[in-house]
Amino acid sequence: MTTDLWDKRTRIGSKLYGTILPTILKQLRAKTRELSHMKVHKNNFSVEVFGLYPDMTPWGHVLDLKSHTCSCGEWEMTGKPCPHALAFILMFLDIDRPTFVHEYYSVERFRIAYSGSIPRMTDKTQWPEVDMSFKLLPPPLKRAYGRQRKNRFKASHEPGLRKQQRCRKCGEFGHREIGNCPFNDDPKKRQVGLF
Repeated sequence: MTTDLWDKRTRIGSKLYGTILPTILKQLRAKTRELSHMKVHKNNFSVEVFGLYPDMTPWGHVLDLKSHTCSCGEWEMTGKPCPHALAFILMFLDIDRPTFVHEYYSVERFRIAYSGSIPRMTDKTQWPEVDMSFKLLPPPLKRAYGRQRKNRFKASHEPGLRKQQRCRKCGEFGHREIGNCPFNDDPKKRQVGLF
């Protein structure tokens, strides 16, 4: 399964074009749909993005374009521009947009990751034997949740035997009234056995 997946991704990597993976571009396009309420202010040192929460309270975040960081923390954690960075990037059409996405999401990195091959494993008889100098035991079993099964039934006076059932019709031990009670077969016995 692993080699099949590796081969499949190698073929996918050979067909990809551009600099950023298509799935990442799709995610970034989806984020840009909700940026109309953000306002961007650029000065010499930083970029500030402002907006309003639904309850009309203001918020603001500061971007550092050189280190690819935002005060919200999302950009440096994921490597993909956060909505605040995307609001700035969309304002300026002359910016090289792929430079704001981490190199990890590039098509070139994807191709390099799946360019090699997985070496085949040899037969088990050819595996090296390792002397561990101790015997490795399985982990101790944990007690199951709930009441233990051995305690569910009350033990009879003799060990190893369960409590015998008493018939409601004849009052004898060893059977029940539904099963093989002798009063079930003969109507006369049935009348005599009633209490």
